[in-house]
Amino acid sequence: MVPLASLSPELVQEVTNFLVEAAKNPASLVLAIIIIFCVLAYFLFGKPDNAQGKALIFIGIIVLTIFLVVFFKPFTSPVPNTSQNQELNANYTRFEDLLASRKFMEADRETTEIIRRVTDTQDFEVVALTRVEEFPCADLDKIDKTWTRASNGWFGFSPQLRIWRESGMDWGKFIKRVGWDENNDTYANISDYSNFSFNTQAPEGQLPVRYSMVNVFTKMNEAYIIRIFDRLDACRK
Repeated sequence: MVPLASLSPELVQEVTNFLVEAAKNPASLVLAIIIIFCVLAYFLFGKPDNAQGKALIFIGIIVLTIFLVVFFKPFTSPVPNTSQNQELNANYTRFEDLLASRKFMEADRETTEIIRRVTDTQDFEVVALTRVEEFPCADLDKIDKTWTRASNGWFGFSPQLRIWRESGMDWGKFIKRVGWDENNDTYANISDYSNFSFNTQAPEGQLPVRYSMVNVFTKMNEAYIIRIFDRLDACRK
């Protein structure tokens, strides 16, 4: 039996580096450990003619292990997060430019147009709730993050979702927090924005707001907005 100390330091280092890389994929690590265990057992209990033969066999097994790890990687790697890897379904150039210039009113209108384009809804059609429930995560994330980035976290779906939860998911409390309170006439005047302040002096989460009318043209639709919040929450899981 040839002592393990006879193995070259370079070879031992290569094996160590390989195990570190294999550890990033559990299935690959298990495979590597099994094969290397077999190799060590062969060294300890096998009877090859000489140490050079043992070394050649050991290197061959290591090469085979690397090949198997690379080959099986597509089958053992975690499934990618689709919300981060999906392609966008609309052109966001104008939307981004408007928010970068802090033109919040125009950006609010553009948000509605993007939702219509993504859901393939015509100007005078109702956006079906089923389409909202299936709204692409990548687009929802894009709209939300563009709003929050431009307003330092003051506007966007994320602040609205947080306020919705803090309000105990009570519609009356929610619209009061974000400045959509019907009693103050804001609720009834979304179409002309007469009661809105398009700056960060407005209530937190007040924008975007016009999207809330894409289901019903005369006033907000509670069910529609809640579907948006539910979809945002689902996309983050």
